[in-house]
Amino acid sequence: MVFTSVAFLVFFSVIATTYWLIPFRFRWILLLASSLVFYAWATPVYTLVLAVSVLFNYLSGIWIGRDGTPQTKAYSLPASL
Repeated sequence: MVFTSVAFLVFFSVIATTYWLIPFRFRWILLLASSLVFYAWATPVYTLVLAVSVLFNYLSGIWIGRDGTPQTKAYSLPASL
């Protein structure tokens, strides 16, 4: 799906409208699903790349924030960034 196509304009309009109409707690599901659809539109194998990336980042976030020990602080960003 090319950003300058009519299909993208319709897709974006539907997703943006739906995003503001659904409850806050379900918005992440809409964004995740629409991202998968967008990537699958071009080449379905891209959904596998996106799914692996999402899973890796999610598990990394859980691992980093699992407790407040000094070991966890070693993985945080410095305050100067």
